[in-house]
Amino acid sequence: MPALRHRQPALGSTMNTRSRRSAAVPAAFLLGVVAAAVGTGTAASLITGKDVKDNSLTGADIRSGSLTGADIRSSSLTGADIRSSSLTGADIRSGSLTGADIRSSSLTGAHVRNGSIGPSDLSAAVKSSLKGDAGARGRQGATGPRGAPGSNATGLTMGTTSMTGAVTRFAPLGGTGAGDALASEAPGITPNAALAVSAMAVRAYNLGAGEQITVTLQLDNVDTALSCTVTAAVSLCAMPGTLSLPPRSSVGVKLVSSAFAATRVVSWSWSFS
Repeated sequence: MPALRHRQPALGSTMNTRSRRSAAVPAAFLLGVVAAAVGTGTAASLITGKDVKDNSLTGADIRSGSLTGADIRSSSLTGADIRSSSLTGADIRSGSLTGADIRSSSLTGAHVRNGSIGPSDLSAAVKSSLKGDAGARGRQGATGPRGAPGSNATGLTMGTTSMTGAVTRFAPLGGTGAGDALASEAPGITPNAALAVSAMAVRAYNLGAGEQITVTLQLDNVDTALSCTVTAAVSLCAMPGTLSLPPRSSVGVKLVSSAFAATRVVSWSWSFS
């Protein structure tokens, strides 16, 4: 039987095999070997971030609860680094959030603590739109002081009538008509309050040469100082002055005309207060 020969592998083949076996050894195993050889504290001081390849560590390589805020570079985390719904109010520093940190329309009433919103948190537009139910009617307040007397009201009255020939007619202060021959049948009566008549004016139409009409204000069938005469040359006249009219007084106008060649129309007006 021929002798068996032990074949020696080539040097290069041996080195390649060892390299492949070494590459297959996990990093955790190497760390354990180093720790066993030099001690845990010494191993920690020997291995730094420079000894770890970038992006080679995952969450599985980090012991749970071993990282704190001091281990995170400021502003290095974004929303993409936070697991959805993993944060609660306890994870947010009080007062660190503003309106700019809240997505528009992402909050509802369920996210707001009862009683946490006050008037200062509402906009002016919202405040003006809020309106509660009407309250009960309050008690009548005390009567205030009497105000200063106001100015007297002013009214205007106008009248007109027709005149034919040399006649005397009596007419009320207002209205139209032919007038009456008797003074007692023409006047009207003032209201149950004192009045003052002023700014009386008279106008006659189409008077011929030598024709004239005199209009006089009467009080209780007696002529007053308010009187003026209209002629062909001056078809308008004004009665200066003011006449006081007591309550419930008879008042009217007396018209006296000269001989007319035809029927003439005369009008008058005045104001009272």
